[in-house]
Amino acid sequence: MTDKKYDEFYYCVDNTVYPCSCYWDLYEKDSQEATRIYESKMYCPICKQAPIIVAKGKIRKYMRVKNVDAHHSDCIYFLEEASKKETQIYYDDLDKSDISNKLKYLLNKMLKSQLAGKNISTKVSNPSSNRENIDITITTNNYKKKKYLPHISLYSRNIRENLNIVKMYYGKVKIYCKKWENGGISIYILTLNNKQICAISANKNVYKHLDIIFPEKKENAETYYVTFACEMYEKGAYLNGILIDSRMAIFEKVKD
Repeated sequence: MTDKKYDEFYYCVDNTVYPCSCYWDLYEKDSQEATRIYESKMYCPICKQAPIIVAKGKIRKYMRVKNVDAHHSDCIYFLEEASKKETQIYYDDLDKSDISNKLKYLLNKMLKSQLAGKNISTKVSNPSSNRENIDITITTNNYKKKKYLPHISLYSRNIRENLNIVKMYYGKVKIYCKKWENGGISIYILTLNNKQICAISANKNVYKHLDIIFPEKKENAETYYVTFACEMYEKGAYLNGILIDSRMAIFEKVKD
């Protein structure tokens, strides 16, 4: 548990969860300013109680919680992450309403409050606890154990690690698409600064059930809160994935 690295942090000054890249990008420009603004003000992004410290080695730089006991007793970071096999079994046997709840949890986690705010087009209810929408129960030889599903911010610097497993990805991003002649679609996901993060593909039937019209030019890319579950792979300089079911993705457009 003490070796767990964090891809994001809760910033107590403005009550917001940020990807760790917000800290590291500033740190690389001005380390003293990053220290002044963020350090001693960063906490576990789930329970918001355990202080996060920054390890600044010459080779490895990462964030972690030193005092495990500072986590709330219901925090998912007390759980082990589900293995590739366990994760695959979960998604193969999935009740799609269950994955929808888990994706909504991640969507809500990016925001200060429920998605009922004036800048969000659709209301999504807020999960009642930290665990109930992100953990699963694994049964082995009649022994049950709770673990949490792999999930990662689209802005994480560790996004290319352990790609051979289905993960839930999430973030506030820009999106545009390219439609195929056979009716399918490639959805290009960019940072808010228009740098490509990844692309996910969907066949004709999946795209139809998404019921969303994305712009078809990069210069017209629109801002969304997005969560989706898939297995990514490297293709050239970018990550790619295949969306196998429309219920394994949520796109919430951010209004101007």
